Parts: sequence; structure tokens; C-alpha cells
Amino acid sequence: MYFEDLNALISMDGHGPYVWACYGLGMIVLAWNLLTPLRQNRAVAADIQRRARRERVQQSKQ
Repeated sequence: MYFEDLNALISMDGHGPYVWACYGLGMIVLAWNLLTPLRQNRAVAADIQRRARRERVQQSKQ
């Protein structure tokens, strides 16, 4: 193994903060890319339900 202990793995010969920050940022981007479409899908579904409910109310008044 390249690193002798966990501390050496975390510090990565002084490059650790950069490397781990990049990993963290990458995970944030992946989470954003997964959660944003789900949130938008829920919003669209709620909008469709509101429109359908509004149309039913208008049809029942006629």
C-alpha cells in the first residue's frame, strides 16, 4: 500500500486538503444532480394535480 497509516492517507504528502476538498465537491455535485430532477418531478406532478382539480371544479359548475 502506498500510505503507511491512516494519517498519511488523509494528509497525502501535503496534498490532502486539496484532494479531499475535490472529493467533497464532487459528492455535492453528484447529490445535486440526483436530487434536483426528483424535486422538479414532484413539483410538476403537484402542478398537474392542481390543474386537474381546477378543471374538475370548473366542469362541475357547468
